[in-house]
Amino acid sequence: MVNTKLPLGENISDEKIKLDYNMVQDVPFENESISYRVLVPKNWNPMTIHLKSRPVINAEKMTGIGMFVGPQMQNTKPFILLQVMELHQEMAAADVLRGYVLANDYKLKTIQEDSPKRVDSLVEFEIEGATFFGRAMMGITGNRVGFLLAAGPYSDYDGLKDTFALASASFNMTKAPQGDIEPWRECKIGTDWLSFSYPISWNFSRPSSFEPNSRAGVELYHTDIDENIIGIIRIKVVLKANIINIETELIKFMDELEEMGVEFGEIMARDNLSVNGRFIEGHQVVYQALDKNTGLVREVWCTLLEDDEYLSFFALLTTRREDAFSIWAVNKRAWQIIMNTLE
Repeated sequence: MVNTKLPLGENISDEKIKLDYNMVQDVPFENESISYRVLVPKNWNPMTIHLKSRPVINAEKMTGIGMFVGPQMQNTKPFILLQVMELHQEMAAADVLRGYVLANDYKLKTIQEDSPKRVDSLVEFEIEGATFFGRAMMGITGNRVGFLLAAGPYSDYDGLKDTFALASASFNMTKAPQGDIEPWRECKIGTDWLSFSYPISWNFSRPSSFEPNSRAGVELYHTDIDENIIGIIRIKVVLKANIINIETELIKFMDELEEMGVEFGEIMARDNLSVNGRFIEGHQVVYQALDKNTGLVREVWCTLLEDDEYLSFFALLTTRREDAFSIWAVNKRAWQIIMNTLE
């Protein structure tokens, strides 16, 4: 049984790194925007990636930018593969990785999300009947995703794990565009009730049903290329001085969602949220629900945040992760951005 704890490479001394490893820096296809650096053993051979023409980096698929192959082990060789792709909409690195794992039929054994822009993991997969085990890391810089896959024969992983750890820690897209995947726009509710940021690929509206001076809110819509709505975020802020009690306002908010066509089903998750800044309490419940407008089963994320003056209600209506993972991941990331930028 392989130890699925993420190694740090601490078993390789600085002296050994100086003697036996090279920090490779390369500009693949003479394209500075996909320049990278990575630490690899000196006795691992770089492999030339043969393409008919200079590759176009896009969001459709990963493009190989580097590969290094180690000495023979059993009937195969370990390798370090470097790839890159673009993202057009905000998505967390961990979900980009999960999507890659699903698409390639890998087994995700361990995952460590260092930030929304960096994730590291251990994966298991097969190539021509041979089982491989190793490190899969993704880092997002600007709208560019750098991906490292360092793997070898399953039975030899223990002797390779520190080399893979050094490669993962050192891999960096050195001249990728900076900033976020897409610009964010700021939104304010009321005069000073609530503010947050959201990705500009989402459409914005203010429902007319909210009452001035006591209730205010917005709705955000994520649409596909045919303008079909594939994600909705509804936000409502209520002045506590004008309410009967919190339970009554929560029921009203849930009723509003039901009027939109949501039929609530089983609870998938329930959490008390860690809050800071202005908020004193937070709760979140994730439901499975029927969208009566389409007949499709959805996920509905409902959150309540309380501060001294206001109650803030949030609802995300999204495709289920098992039905359309990339759509779910984009919707989830927009939700995270809103939650992380609340003021």
